[in-house]
Amino acid sequence: MGDFNEEQVSNNYFAEQTEDKWIIAAEKLEIFKDPIELVREDLVGKQFLTFEDAEFFIHQYSNMIGFSLRKGKVKRQFGGAIKYRQWVCSKEGHRELKWIKNLNRKREPRAITRVGCKFLFRVSLRKQDGKWYCKEFRPTHSHPLVIAGHRQFIRSNRIIPDGMLMDATCMKSAGIKTCQIYSYMAELVGGYGKLSFLPKDLYNRVAKNESVHLKNADAARAIGYFQHKADHDVDCFCRFSYDGNNRLLNVMWADSKSREDYHLFGHSVAFDSTYKTNAYGKPLLVWLGVNNHFRSTIFGFALLSDESSDTYTWATKTFIDCMGGVTPKTVVTDGDPAIRLAINVTMPEVVHRLCYWHIHKKAAIAVKDPEFLRKLNKLFFNYYSVDEFETLWIDLIEEYGLQKNEWAKWMTDRKEQWAEAYLRGNFFAGMTTTQRCEGMHALLKKRVNEKMKMYEFVRAIDVGMSFLRTRDAKDDYDTMNTMPLLQQTNMAHIEEEAAKLYTRNMFFRVRAQIEKEARYMVDSSTKEDDMVVVRLTKTPLFDTPHRTRYLDLSTGSIGCECQYFPTYGIPCRHIFCVMKKFKVTSIPKSLVITQWTIHAREVQEIPDESSTRCSFTCRKDKIRFGNISTQLYQISFLACTSDNLLNLAKKELEQLMYRLQKISLEEDGYEEPSQCDKNMEYDLNNPRVSKNKGT
Repeated sequence: MGDFNEEQVSNNYFAEQTEDKWIIAAEKLEIFKDPIELVREDLVGKQFLTFEDAEFFIHQYSNMIGFSLRKGKVKRQFGGAIKYRQWVCSKEGHRELKWIKNLNRKREPRAITRVGCKFLFRVSLRKQDGKWYCKEFRPTHSHPLVIAGHRQFIRSNRIIPDGMLMDATCMKSAGIKTCQIYSYMAELVGGYGKLSFLPKDLYNRVAKNESVHLKNADAARAIGYFQHKADHDVDCFCRFSYDGNNRLLNVMWADSKSREDYHLFGHSVAFDSTYKTNAYGKPLLVWLGVNNHFRSTIFGFALLSDESSDTYTWATKTFIDCMGGVTPKTVVTDGDPAIRLAINVTMPEVVHRLCYWHIHKKAAIAVKDPEFLRKLNKLFFNYYSVDEFETLWIDLIEEYGLQKNEWAKWMTDRKEQWAEAYLRGNFFAGMTTTQRCEGMHALLKKRVNEKMKMYEFVRAIDVGMSFLRTRDAKDDYDTMNTMPLLQQTNMAHIEEEAAKLYTRNMFFRVRAQIEKEARYMVDSSTKEDDMVVVRLTKTPLFDTPHRTRYLDLSTGSIGCECQYFPTYGIPCRHIFCVMKKFKVTSIPKSLVITQWTIHAREVQEIPDESSTRCSFTCRKDKIRFGNISTQLYQISFLACTSDNLLNLAKKELEQLMYRLQKISLEEDGYEEPSQCDKNMEYDLNNPRVSKNKGT
């Protein structure tokens, strides 16, 4: 048995495909010679039914011989239709001397490709019968022809089939890298050598296909896209601003689902900007919160012209208007001065928390001592009274000699925005950093990049939102249709009730508090006025006292001095310990906030985005392609199971392909563009490229 050479099989595959197409083209002209033997007399006067037949023939001829074609002279009729066309070899002519003698070039010149080849093929339309005739054929070449194993690299042969291009465009919209798409296609056909195009060709065609309709109307088309969404989603919100030259400056948007989520989960909001997401360098501002599954949920987006306080103020005011004038109660940011000023102007009553990660990063630069950072972390996270904190903070400053340190002064001036002593008791939905913003930025950047035009960008954002909402729907399904394994804690009845009351992720957090109640024991209880004050101690040392107030024995309304419940929204371990002491078998309603429960919102079916609402792609060709592809996948799977089924499928598909191509030629191929692809009534110019700290 001979050795199996995979590379040889790949090259032979390309040759076999080319030979099959040549046979089809030659039989139409009743030519039965080897293509290398054709002379002028064999072709001059031959008739082609259509211009496409002539073009197909000469392309298959060049493939078989081994040279690259280039379109030559063309003549057109009054209406623009072609009446005369000639093709030449790509090596026809010579490079101009001015390019050869240029001594000031900074790059290595391109290789010489034109050597004066005289090959020519010319066809002309005859008005009498509407047929095309070969008028001239010169088969001679002044250069060596390409060997069979290299013919797939000939430029005119490197054609991406329309189906593969559409498949690549859909994959690109889903966030898949072009190099990965190329590898996937090579896997489908059996190797890189079997593809009729190179990675560079795929990069160029995908990029061209994505931006072919944008040109200078990118901003207008993006706003038109939002208008189309609003036509299908009446609560969709979009507001934009522009300068004196009608150039788009800022745009803020949120759909009905985001606005609904804000009114359910918008008590605490985090927002931050990210960069390198679009071709204009505009910072992307994302507002988000925490939903009932303890996952990030997006409330709105904004693309900004710059990072000034005025721009952030515009964005924040617009966001509040979008949400019906309802402001959040607490906010988490990275401490950017422009954002802080915007918050002070638009939301003066909000409790503002600075991101711990950014503070820790600056602290590590200011004081290069790990022990200092450990002590700072305690002040940041541990709950002290205000007086205790003030004493500890002053002692820490003096211990490390930071009385005149600029960073220490900055921290002292803003201690109410980072110290747990001041922030405890305010509900932040578990957020102490802007990490959720960073995570959302990372997720979105899998779908957007710094080369995306605005129209492409807003559509890609909608794709990402669709993914997040499908994930949330899966969380709803898991919570409503499955039960967690109960671990029979010391409070089995409470654990079981919590499993039915809270969403799955929140139940695990509540159960962790139930498990930790075993670390505490009731030391004493005394009645004070209308409440019972219970003192707890922590095992095994019994040296950490906690006061828990039992307000009303009849209703079971309980409060704890640790303020865990108002801060995080679930009962703390101390409360569970007191509940066990007083034999409370149900979680009091006063200790349940709706945001963490199963019924925080009415679970709705995922809308059919291709019909009931604006599609996140708004591309009818992609929708049709997806519909037929799902059926073809099943056909391909069944056909590959045996040679008989494969041959049957190929025969049926060839007949179907012939009928479809015939019908396609009869139709004019024009279709009214969808409303979201139109510029609508907005006369907007594209924005200027922004220069920001992240670009």
